[in-house]
Amino acid sequence: MTGIHLMKTGELEPNLLVLNDSFRLSHVEELVEMKKTAEKIGASDLDWDFHASELARLETQMGEAFETSMLPEDRDRAVVNKLLVRLRMDYRHAA
Repeated sequence: MTGIHLMKTGELEPNLLVLNDSFRLSHVEELVEMKKTAEKIGASDLDWDFHASELARLETQMGEAFETSMLPEDRDRAVVNKLLVRLRMDYRHAA
């Protein structure tokens, strides 16, 4: 969802719950809660077929967003990586 949003808007939003306001995927909140309590819920509790099909669907959307993206082709990967790490760390400390 982060990549699709970035390709479409040029804005980086790492928070899946914020992104889900526009994606409206019914299972995202449940997955976030499961991740928060990962020690209590095992991966075997997931419907893997459903999530595999959702991943394929989102990957298709990502490809479509890439094809129509107005983002520049040239990028400084080191700067982008530093930004992503900083944003994730900021979010982790804020949570």
